[in-house]
Amino acid sequence: MRKLASRTAVVVLLAAALALTFWLGTVATTTSPVRPRVAAPGTIMVTSGTLESVQPVEVTAEWRADRALFNRMSGTVTSLGLRPGATSMVTAGMTIMHVDAEAVVALPGEVPAYRDIVAGSEGEDVLQVQGFLAAEGALIGELAGRWDRATANAWRGWRRDHGLSADTTLALGQVIFVPQLPRRVTAVDSLVVGAIVSSVEQIGSTVLAAPEFSITLAVGADRIVAAGASVSVRVGEEEVGAVVSDRRSSRDAGVRIELDLVGGCAAWCDSISTTAPQTASGTVRISEPVTGAIVPLGALRSGTGTASAVVMADGTARTVTVRVAVNGQAVVDGIAPGDTIRLPAATATAATTSESP
Repeated sequence: MRKLASRTAVVVLLAAALALTFWLGTVATTTSPVRPRVAAPGTIMVTSGTLESVQPVEVTAEWRADRALFNRMSGTVTSLGLRPGATSMVTAGMTIMHVDAEAVVALPGEVPAYRDIVAGSEGEDVLQVQGFLAAEGALIGELAGRWDRATANAWRGWRRDHGLSADTTLALGQVIFVPQLPRRVTAVDSLVVGAIVSSVEQIGSTVLAAPEFSITLAVGADRIVAAGASVSVRVGEEEVGAVVSDRRSSRDAGVRIELDLVGGCAAWCDSISTTAPQTASGTVRISEPVTGAIVPLGALRSGTGTASAVVMADGTARTVTVRVAVNGQAVVDGIAPGDTIRLPAATATAATTSESP
């Protein structure tokens, strides 16, 4: 019985080793593939080249909502300045939609619209409108947070200059206050031209400055992807750069690794859907490119750590340090390109076969 258990354990260990070898073999690539040159039977000439290890990955991109935006005007949407299913860059004073042909304008402000603003109204919402008018050059003087005659005239003048009705008051629903404009905004799926909206309905959300990127790897495989490793992501026709962060979490029997975007959002951001997470192909660099003397892994004799040995053509052993190993080859220190080393019989046979026409 003990013999059977022992044999079973050996089989399991061999299967695990083969699976790991297969996985590693699928993720490593060579930037400058080199083919060893057989110098003489049982020997090989050391070549020079560059190796790096990269892993293909599937990258998930998704927008994260930041703050809900609510409509306060009832009626039918007669035009829409937001793009359904994508983000829209909203600027101060932009008309984001028309309801029953009445313009709904985005103004900067943390306090949501909650009332009609008329002569004598006071408060933070009034101050937000005054701040916008002052930034536009339409209002000069002290901003006291009170809807006085100067503010009313400035509001009427700004609306008239932008093709809107020359109102001296601000009716609830004419303005949606959006924090920190300009800002990317996404509309809810139901907000389309012809939709009927109520005065208490969410029409969209502000989103973070850029979509969140992440990759998910099998448990254990995540250990070889270090924080700070560079990642290249293909988004449409653009190559987007990112780096691996140290933010990791368990997800669906795997490990989710968040990425930090390099360079911020650009035109490619407009192609990222807001309705569902979007996937893109990418590669993560496991090791930086290393240039130096390249030898077959089969030529290395056992050592400790990164230290190994090779047998020179004259039969002497020389200690070498492995800097990186990829796809059966290694860049090593301790020998130079042009040196001739001996190969074990099996490796020499394989090398000779690879040289055959």
